[in-house]
Amino acid sequence: MSGSEIARKIRVYITELAVTKVRNLTLHSSDNLQQIHKRGWTFIHFDAAYNRLEFRSASGIIVRNENREILASQAVIHSNIADPFTAEAYAELQAIKLGIRL
Repeated sequence: MSGSEIARKIRVYITELAVTKVRNLTLHSSDNLQQIHKRGWTFIHFDAAYNRLEFRSASGIIVRNENREILASQAVIHSNIADPFTAEAYAELQAIKLGIRL
């Protein structure tokens, strides 16, 4: 499955969540995404924080190579986030987008 396909599925699922207005989910840390490049491994680590009072979240992403050198990092603030699961989905979407750009 390509990164674009994964990103599309995440967008569809976020839309479904917005329709159902699910609010009783808890936030769990995600595993890292791994992708093989011609020159070795690249690890994309990401996580999200959720503020339920303001319906905002923050996504943090770090990309490292097999030598643990940082290749890229990104932090994004999101608004109008319905629940922690949506916050995590946005973090995953940002990680996929960054991976595709790299």
